[in-house]
Amino acid sequence: MLKRDSCLSNLLKRPIFEPLQELDQFKAFTVDPELGTVVWSNGADLAPEFLKAHLEPNH
Repeated sequence: MLKRDSCLSNLLKRPIFEPLQELDQFKAFTVDPELGTVVWSNGADLAPEFLKAHLEPNH
């Protein structure tokens, strides 16, 4: 399993992601096997390509 960090702070300022600024809401994601990415109950999701493009290098 690949485990890396991705900085999403700027993304969370967009209206669909605003509820996810609350840590409990952010942590309530699921992985949609059909989409192959993380999704939230409010309809927000992140494309796998977006996540890969914003991965931070391991230190």
